[in-house]
Amino acid sequence: MLAALGRRTFHDAYASAHPLPTDLQVHMDRYYGERQQAAELADPAATTLVMEQDGAAIGYALVGADDPPECVRGPAPIQVRRFYLEQAWTGRGLGQALMAAVEREALRREGRTLWLVAWNRNFRALAFYRKCGFQQVGTMPYLFGNTVETDVVLARPTAP
Repeated sequence: MLAALGRRTFHDAYASAHPLPTDLQVHMDRYYGERQQAAELADPAATTLVMEQDGAAIGYALVGADDPPECVRGPAPIQVRRFYLEQAWTGRGLGQALMAAVEREALRREGRTLWLVAWNRNFRALAFYRKCGFQQVGTMPYLFGNTVETDVVLARPTAP
């Protein structure tokens, strides 16, 4: 279920904007399969949060205690590794609800800084993250398929 949801939401987020469909396919094959999702679920440093509507999974977030890049300077950082919601459910406040669950998980882990990376041309996601209080703190290269892209690094404090 999680592998299928990940592939579907990732495809929906990037297929129309990414100029190289072959890179999209390579990336999805590399990061969105049952083996990858099973490894993420088994990772004790990570938590997967799944949002359901009427018993169907419609979104998810993956939260982990990863070493941040140098540009993330806040205390006790926790990474939002993945954050996706099916397009049919966007604009209904569900993204905000999922982000609130991410923050609760970060606080449970005693995190005081949330950080994430997003593609610099994913304008919808960047607008959402800014609405959630994230600010750009840097950039970093990211291998998307076979192409090196630029990702934006965003961070914000967790609520006390």
